[in-house]
Amino acid sequence: MFLFLILLGSAMALIVIGAVVDGMLYLLSTGVLLVVVAVLYLLARSIRRSRRGSPPRSDGGGRPRAAPGRSASG
Repeated sequence: MFLFLILLGSAMALIVIGAVVDGMLYLLSTGVLLVVVAVLYLLARSIRRSRRGSPPRSDGGGRPRAAPGRSASG
């Protein structure tokens, strides 16, 4: 996440400088390219995390089991 924020901050700075200073259009395009790279990095990272997933549950349900010898109602 830190790398994403660094890329995004750098891109914003380059976009602002490229838009304000005359003749620095290449900085503007570099900033836009950095934004695209940052978004692709975040997308790849989230896809990689979602594929890892969690192991399947052995009890097959989402509800917690009741303690042995006690009823579920109380």
